[in-house]
Amino acid sequence: MSSEDELKHKPALVGEVDTALPQVLILGDSISMGYTPVVAVQLAGHANVYRPSTNCGSSQVYREHIQEWLGGRRWDLIHFNCGLHDTNRKNNAAFNREGERRVTLEEYAQNLSVLVGTIKNAASVVLWASSTPVPVEAEGRVPADMLLYNQVAQKIMDEAGVETNDLYSFIFPYTPECHPALNNVHYTNEGYKLLGVQVANEIRNHLKTTGGNEFT
Repeated sequence: MSSEDELKHKPALVGEVDTALPQVLILGDSISMGYTPVVAVQLAGHANVYRPSTNCGSSQVYREHIQEWLGGRRWDLIHFNCGLHDTNRKNNAAFNREGERRVTLEEYAQNLSVLVGTIKNAASVVLWASSTPVPVEAEGRVPADMLLYNQVAQKIMDEAGVETNDLYSFIFPYTPECHPALNNVHYTNEGYKLLGVQVANEIRNHLKTTGGNEFT
């Protein structure tokens, strides 16, 4: 791995640091990359928000890079998600799965079971975010897949004692204000703002209940 790639996988601060404040790490795909700046603004003066500059991708990519993303440190709270890349059925020839899900449901469950234990060991509080919806016209993805993967993830998180930030239900259904097109899994600035405020609120509420590093 080049030094540039290594840098992308290190947790980077979003905003200014205050060592007296809680340390929050956000992990996720391009959806989380879109809402993390909003989270940082919402929590400015209350928490230091970090995330790798890279797209965390599928659960398989998580297993390959999770230790780099955790940065060898203890976090007050980690908010994480993966799923959209796991269900991708397009451009999977390199995985010998063209037209099939990039990561099977069984592999996804196995990966999450390992990941949640690793992440819990690195944080005082862990929050799982359900994957956001897939529109009917989205190329390479099937809406029903996301429901299945979210259900499996929910079961694993329940068993691990990890609470869920249900972003799927929060942002559903699709609206012109939040979504650029019916074939696009991404969001408009307004959509990312709504998601970011929701994530910040969940982080704030859970940090307040830890008994340490509370907001003032």
